[in-house]
Amino acid sequence: MGKVNMDSLRHPVVSLLTVLWFAWISAEMAASQTLLSNLEKEIAALVEQGEPAVTSIYAYLDMDNNKDEDSPLLSFFSSRSSETNLPRIKVGTGLFLHNAGFIVTRKSVVAHACSIRVRLYNGEELDAELIGIDDEKEIGLLRVASQDVPLVPFGRPEKLSAGSWIIVMGNSLGVTPAVSLGNVSAIRENGIIQITANIDPGHNGSPVLNAAGEIIGMVSGRVDYPASRQGLYLTVSNAALVLPIDQVYEAARRILDRYAEKHGWLGITVRSNAREEVHPVISRIEPGSPAAKAGLAVGDVILAFNGQDLDHYYALLGLVKNSLPGTQTSIRVRRGDRELELPITIGRMNYTRLFEANRQTRSTLARKHEAIGFKAPSRLMLEKRLLEMERQIRELRAKIIKRP
Repeated sequence: MGKVNMDSLRHPVVSLLTVLWFAWISAEMAASQTLLSNLEKEIAALVEQGEPAVTSIYAYLDMDNNKDEDSPLLSFFSSRSSETNLPRIKVGTGLFLHNAGFIVTRKSVVAHACSIRVRLYNGEELDAELIGIDDEKEIGLLRVASQDVPLVPFGRPEKLSAGSWIIVMGNSLGVTPAVSLGNVSAIRENGIIQITANIDPGHNGSPVLNAAGEIIGMVSGRVDYPASRQGLYLTVSNAALVLPIDQVYEAARRILDRYAEKHGWLGITVRSNAREEVHPVISRIEPGSPAAKAGLAVGDVILAFNGQDLDHYYALLGLVKNSLPGTQTSIRVRRGDRELELPITIGRMNYTRLFEANRQTRSTLARKHEAIGFKAPSRLMLEKRLLEMERQIRELRAKIIKRP
């Protein structure tokens, strides 16, 4: 009996093992790709939920007011001109705090601006009024014409812990929404949240979402560490500080309280007049407001305020805003075929009540999402998927390195 050629047996076995090994590796990679695909869809759902809260801020500054107060913390995307008579543009991100048109951003983005433009999530651009600045928290509060912006629920920053996953949505070199995935690295004693994420120029003022798609804060600066005694800095671009949303609210209320002391309020909502463009029509009157006490009615066409005829649609807003609360004046309206001159006392807007009602609505929205199983994944589910993905990638890498 002749000898058996072992090589003739060894080659088919080796080939079979090789095929099986590659099939197993392919299955592992397919599973990982499925996990990544599912994760990508879930993150996209979170981004879709949070996108209405993101705005781009364009602040135009005179060259005489060319100041970079926060430059050690965060570099901003800006346009410098060699022509001294042209303005400089600072670009940052804003957070829609209230659908009455209030937007918060960082002080350094809007301080000293001669004019401000805001781009909403739907691409619409609007002029913005700087309501005020809170120096304690270094935030600026803007207001645009009231917008029907979808509400984004606000989360509870105190539920975060080191390792919690977060999403930063903002303006990256003029492009929105730019999304960065990161995690909480630490919670400081004053409640400030330190995160690790890719923070680009223009992200200052960006809303930060938790793994449930709820806004938990606003980017307030990037962390830089001194590298030597000679004043050099080692820029750590993926470490940033986040101001919790409750502290943002408190700062906004302080700004509005100061604003209400010097700016009047009537308690009406107006719409454009189909018959003429100049004179607005009253569409809503708040109960107990100065307008209600003066006897104004829905449908009244406003012709003049404080003896001054309106020459354009937005004139009334400026006239009322520049009147001190408590001032006695008059308003002339057309009601049907009659013109009426009604005495009215300028009121003071209770912004605290407005913001509290808004916050309760957002809290109810967050609870509703949780109760019905909103399409965005829960924080626990998303974090579990991320950790599982990391584990599978590590295992796959180790097996590939050890392959025969």
